[in-house]
Amino acid sequence: MSTVRAEVILGLPITTWRWQSAVQITPEKAKAILDNQPAQRPFSLLNVARLKIEIMEGRFRRTHQGLAFDENGLLRDGQHRLRACYEAGRSIEILACFNEPAPLFAHYDNGVTRTMGTTLYLAGKAETTKVGNGVTSAAKFIWAYDSGLNPSHSSGFYGSWNMTAVEEVLKTHKNIPAYVKMLDANRQVPYKKSVTAGLFTMFSEADPDMAKVFIDQCINGENIKKGDPAYTLRESMLLHGNRQTMQDKAYKVARAWNAFYEGRTLSAIYGATRRKKANENGTDIYDEFPEIAGYFRPLRKAEGSKKDGNHEIDF
Repeated sequence: MSTVRAEVILGLPITTWRWQSAVQITPEKAKAILDNQPAQRPFSLLNVARLKIEIMEGRFRRTHQGLAFDENGLLRDGQHRLRACYEAGRSIEILACFNEPAPLFAHYDNGVTRTMGTTLYLAGKAETTKVGNGVTSAAKFIWAYDSGLNPSHSSGFYGSWNMTAVEEVLKTHKNIPAYVKMLDANRQVPYKKSVTAGLFTMFSEADPDMAKVFIDQCINGENIKKGDPAYTLRESMLLHGNRQTMQDKAYKVARAWNAFYEGRTLSAIYGATRRKKANENGTDIYDEFPEIAGYFRPLRKAEGSKKDGNHEIDF
């Protein structure tokens, strides 16, 4: 099969030296380059979907990370950006490097992936990367709940969950970092730190005064007696410890709060349960995540997400 150099597709001069330039890529040019590319690593549909949504929402920005072509004018780096451009149906401006020596491509994309938590730390918005990771996970839990998804079992999110979304959540839910650090410093009860920090944040927004009492009871175990929701929650957490799934812990914390908020005693507490009815794939599905009593959920659309109770998110 004959190939066409990227410079020809882009209407640029062909040289023998290395050079780079900001170029305008239309969806048609993106497809033409992809059709001529040599063997690449498999596409990550998650990365494509994330970039596609950034492009469609006008949030894609030209950075030092762009496209790289070898001495034959063939694509060696940037296939995800080009495919996202083509699928989005919109042009992008991107940095393109030409005549890159073949030996360099063995070193591309072999570094350690930067987590969102690391990004928060480098931006001065988290004291450590560890805190940053906890904050982004808690924010992701709230973001999923606010989007109308089951935050413990939904899959996907794809491009909707990104640093822009993290920053938006942190602007609205300002107590997340404080609860992450509180739970990190108090390990007597094996709560799931990031998830519980997200839930505590929502409780504090539902009713600050009630949340202060409830959270203090959950953390310190003081001024509670048998039958109190916090007492039952703590006993269940201590009894089952880390043998519980993240889903079980999240459901239990939410159910304990609901009982406390509604003035009910709680003699037993359960986690995520499976319905007897199977979904269309023939697998059991989980019950819906509890509605957080007193909390106002600002529904937002989670682009590209799939509301499926049998997929889990790694928080």
